[in-house]
Amino acid sequence: MAWYCAGTVTVNQNSTVVVGADTAWTKQAKAGDIFTIDRDKFYMVADVTSDVGLTIWPAYTGASARDQSYSIIRNFTSTTNADLASRMADLVARWKRREDEMIAWLSGTVSGGPNGDGAYPLTDLQGNVKMVRCPAWVTAILGDATHGNMTLGLLDYTAGRPRVHTATLGAAHTIALTEGEMQTLTLTADTALTLPTPPAGRGLSVLLVLIQDGTGGRTPALQTADGAPVRWLGGTAPSWQTAAGALDVVAVTHTGTVSFAAHIGGGA
Repeated sequence: MAWYCAGTVTVNQNSTVVVGADTAWTKQAKAGDIFTIDRDKFYMVADVTSDVGLTIWPAYTGASARDQSYSIIRNFTSTTNADLASRMADLVARWKRREDEMIAWLSGTVSGGPNGDGAYPLTDLQGNVKMVRCPAWVTAILGDATHGNMTLGLLDYTAGRPRVHTATLGAAHTIALTEGEMQTLTLTADTALTLPTPPAGRGLSVLLVLIQDGTGGRTPALQTADGAPVRWLGGTAPSWQTAAGALDVVAVTHTGTVSFAAHIGGGA
């Protein structure tokens, strides 16, 4: 004998009707099988009306209950060869479908799947189809800087201490998020600083400390990736500290659609 226990059932006292949830009784049960909830009281399956409906004999004598686990004990002594062959063919077909789905899912791409979003169909044991993101999509989201997550955000946030990047600049320079979200830059010439553009739907925040070299008189110019001047809070660019060794502190933010900068302050 074999047991079938997938899904749950609803039963009512003194009723012969059993209602299933996530069951597949038309292929997994037949008249003459044995039905039980508590494995103490047993009933005969009188008729299978649908995947989620069957009748039992005699009427259920226990307390009415919903979402109960159950068991159907299959009576193979009354099973025909044709029925066995049909069940075996169905089993092989379901196994083959799940194998094909798993292969497609494992080899899936970020923009693949029926909807082009990296999600592929996987069928569970009850025949329910679920759309699941493939491993390539998960890897891209968690580990790829082009998606704006882990690589950009976890440079070193132990106890709130982001990494500080230090550099000396004498020519045009593009701020790189991979160098950290706090950057100390010493200027040895008038320098155009190009701000990065985050991936679509992402933002960024970078703190820049701009330091004059021993000569001074260096003027920075902040611009966006397309060469346009950055938008300054207050409407105008600040008056830079240009004395030798002086510094300015600038906070740069990108909201996902626009970049703007705020001059926090400066001093010698």
